[in-house]
Amino acid sequence: MEEKKITSIRKDELTVVIPVYNAEKYICRCLDSLEKQYNIILKIIIVNDGSTDSTLEILQKYKELYNNIVIIDQKNQGTYMARLNGIRSVSTEFVTFCDADDYIDEDFYQYPLKMQRLSGADIVEFGCRRVKAGKIIREKIPKYDRLTGKQALISLFETRDIESYNCNKIYRTNLFEKNKLVDGIRMIVEEDRFLNVLIFANINLIVGCRKIGYNYELVEGSSTSVSRKYNGLREIQAQKIIFEYVSENLSLYKRSAAYDYCARLALCYIKFYITGDINMSNKVMKVFRKQCKNNKVILYFPRHASIKRICMLNVLYYTPGLLNFILKWVKKR
Repeated sequence: MEEKKITSIRKDELTVVIPVYNAEKYICRCLDSLEKQYNIILKIIIVNDGSTDSTLEILQKYKELYNNIVIIDQKNQGTYMARLNGIRSVSTEFVTFCDADDYIDEDFYQYPLKMQRLSGADIVEFGCRRVKAGKIIREKIPKYDRLTGKQALISLFETRDIESYNCNKIYRTNLFEKNKLVDGIRMIVEEDRFLNVLIFANINLIVGCRKIGYNYELVEGSSTSVSRKYNGLREIQAQKIIFEYVSENLSLYKRSAAYDYCARLALCYIKFYITGDINMSNKVMKVFRKQCKNNKVILYFPRHASIKRICMLNVLYYTPGLLNFILKWVKKR
């Protein structure tokens, strides 16, 4: 924590919303990185989602040092609702998100924010990197220059050219005022994807910024790092929520959403099978086959979708025994 008091704040440009739960080990690094965005005027809204450690005390110390910090303290409602409650307190023209165990490169936000102003885009997506123990695991930048909202939503479901994260995007705040935000949803995983589904269907333009500045830290035991089994169960529930929402409210995209839902069910089946949870893999298989049949997913071949993804769906549907044989062989190696 740097002993520096901000004494003057001009009209705010960008707000960063941070949902926080038991983040005492890494919240300081996150906030320190945000306070080093010198070339823009930044407001930080931190939603303490019922932390039981010393997180709230740490946040209060930072608030004493920096007058651009707002703390919302609430009972535990999950990341999705924490973000929504943070959004409702935003008064700036633009908003983005950051997880408590992640951090931003110094002076980074000025670049996507400038691109957003020049292009008039509703959303700017920028590059991010996965980091573990100080080592870069993977870097990813947008593959596109411009997308309409319709193209972005189809890409989210079919080609995955656009990331599902909220944290590598800057949004115009009025998008959240214009679109219906669904209350009362408790999601452990895929809450980013759901929020983007709510927004993408009603926007005009997303642009890609090829600069990398968001660092997604892989931290064991954090609220965003859960066990494989736990994650698989929660992912199935989350994907069901997303698919049902699209089916009821965005019927134009139902088949694309069904394709994505079935592909993720297939991945969950593989994870459970490899880890030896045959009971869960059988349950997932039943849901997978039912959804594939009801939504004609096997006969659907998205134009730019991954060939591997299409093959996985067809092999699992038509010849699950062959896939099981391959998985057993892989497991033995």
